[in-house]
Amino acid sequence: MSLLSFNEFINESTVPDRYKKKGYTKVGAKKLNRGSGNHKWSVLARKKVGGKWKYRIIKGGYKGMKDFSQHKDNKRKKNFWNRMGGKNSAKARDPFSALYWHKRFGTW
Repeated sequence: MSLLSFNEFINESTVPDRYKKKGYTKVGAKKLNRGSGNHKWSVLARKKVGGKWKYRIIKGGYKGMKDFSQHKDNKRKKNFWNRMGGKNSAKARDPFSALYWHKRFGTW
Protein backbone atom coordinates (compact mmCIF):
# COMPACT_ATOMS: atom_id res chain seq x y z
CA MET A 1 0.00 0.00 0.00
CA SER A 2 1.37 3.40 -0.89
CA LEU A 3 1.02 6.33 1.45
CA LEU A 4 -1.16 9.17 0.23
CA SER A 5 -0.69 12.86 0.80
CA PHE A 6 -3.15 14.35 3.26
CA ASN A 7 -4.86 16.41 0.54
CA GLU A 8 -5.44 13.30 -1.55
CA PHE A 9 -6.61 11.45 1.57
CA ILE A 10 -9.39 13.90 2.44
CA ASN A 11 -11.03 13.93 -0.98
CA GLU A 12 -14.64 14.29 0.14
CA SER A 13 -16.35 13.47 -3.15
CA THR A 14 -17.50 10.01 -2.13
CA VAL A 15 -18.64 9.58 1.46
CA PRO A 16 -20.88 6.48 1.62
CA ASP A 17 -24.49 7.12 2.61
CA ARG A 18 -24.27 4.98 5.76
CA TYR A 19 -21.69 7.42 7.15
CA LYS A 20 -23.61 10.50 6.00
CA LYS A 21 -26.57 9.21 8.05
CA LYS A 22 -24.26 9.16 11.08
CA GLY A 23 -23.32 12.81 10.53
CA TYR A 24 -20.00 12.45 8.68
CA THR A 25 -19.91 14.74 5.66
CA LYS A 26 -16.16 14.77 5.05
CA VAL A 27 -13.33 12.28 5.36
CA GLY A 28 -10.69 13.36 7.86
CA ALA A 29 -12.76 16.00 9.69
CA LYS A 30 -12.92 15.81 13.48
CA LYS A 31 -16.43 15.39 14.87
CA LEU A 32 -16.78 16.23 18.55
CA ASN A 33 -18.77 13.77 20.65
CA ARG A 34 -21.15 15.74 22.78
CA GLY A 35 -23.30 13.96 25.31
CA SER A 36 -23.19 10.17 25.39
CA GLY A 37 -20.19 7.99 24.72
CA ASN A 38 -16.76 7.58 26.23
CA HIS A 39 -14.73 9.42 23.59
CA LYS A 40 -14.09 13.12 22.99
CA TRP A 41 -14.04 12.94 19.20
CA SER A 42 -14.42 10.71 16.18
CA VAL A 43 -13.36 10.93 12.55
CA LEU A 44 -14.26 9.14 9.32
CA ALA A 45 -11.07 7.62 7.92
CA ARG A 46 -10.42 5.90 4.63
CA LYS A 47 -7.56 4.07 2.99
CA LYS A 48 -7.06 2.02 -0.13
CA VAL A 49 -6.85 -1.72 0.52
CA GLY A 50 -6.49 -4.09 -2.40
CA GLY A 51 -7.52 -1.45 -4.93
CA LYS A 52 -10.75 -0.54 -3.09
CA TRP A 53 -11.43 2.30 -0.67
CA LYS A 54 -12.24 1.13 2.87
CA TYR A 55 -13.91 3.43 5.41
CA ARG A 56 -13.87 3.27 9.19
CA ILE A 57 -14.97 5.47 12.06
CA ILE A 58 -12.06 6.10 14.42
CA LYS A 59 -12.76 7.28 17.96
CA GLY A 60 -10.23 8.94 20.21
CA GLY A 61 -9.67 10.96 23.31
CA TYR A 62 -11.17 9.18 26.29
CA LYS A 63 -13.39 11.58 28.26
CA GLY A 64 -11.85 12.48 31.59
CA MET A 65 -8.27 12.08 30.36
CA LYS A 66 -6.09 15.09 29.68
CA ASP A 67 -4.40 15.38 26.31
CA PHE A 68 -1.53 17.59 25.23
CA SER A 69 -3.83 20.49 24.33
CA GLN A 70 -4.84 20.67 28.01
CA HIS A 71 -1.63 20.04 29.95
CA LYS A 72 0.99 21.48 27.50
CA ASP A 73 3.79 19.41 29.11
CA ASN A 74 6.43 18.66 26.46
CA LYS A 75 8.18 16.03 28.61
CA ARG A 76 4.90 14.15 29.01
CA LYS A 77 4.28 14.41 25.25
CA LYS A 78 7.75 13.02 24.50
CA ASN A 79 7.21 10.10 26.91
CA PHE A 80 3.88 9.33 25.24
CA TRP A 81 5.45 9.12 21.77
CA ASN A 82 8.32 6.99 23.12
CA ARG A 83 5.78 4.51 24.56
CA MET A 84 3.91 4.41 21.24
CA GLY A 85 7.02 3.64 19.19
CA GLY A 86 7.70 7.13 17.88
CA LYS A 87 5.92 9.58 15.60
CA ASN A 88 6.91 7.58 12.52
CA SER A 89 5.86 4.15 13.78
CA ALA A 90 3.55 1.97 11.70
CA LYS A 91 0.56 2.87 13.91
CA ALA A 92 1.25 6.58 13.58
CA ARG A 93 1.14 6.25 9.77
CA ASP A 94 -2.01 4.09 9.55
CA PRO A 95 -5.22 6.13 9.00
CA PHE A 96 -7.23 3.36 10.71
CA SER A 97 -5.33 3.99 13.95
CA ALA A 98 -6.40 6.55 16.55
CA LEU A 99 -2.73 7.37 17.05
CA TYR A 100 -2.56 8.67 13.45
CA TRP A 101 -5.41 11.09 14.18
CA HIS A 102 -3.99 12.20 17.54
CA LYS A 103 -0.83 13.15 15.66
CA ARG A 104 -2.80 14.84 12.85
CA PHE A 105 -5.00 16.86 15.23
CA GLY A 106 -2.15 17.74 17.61
CA THR A 107 -3.85 16.32 20.70
CA TRP A 108 -0.64 14.36 21.36
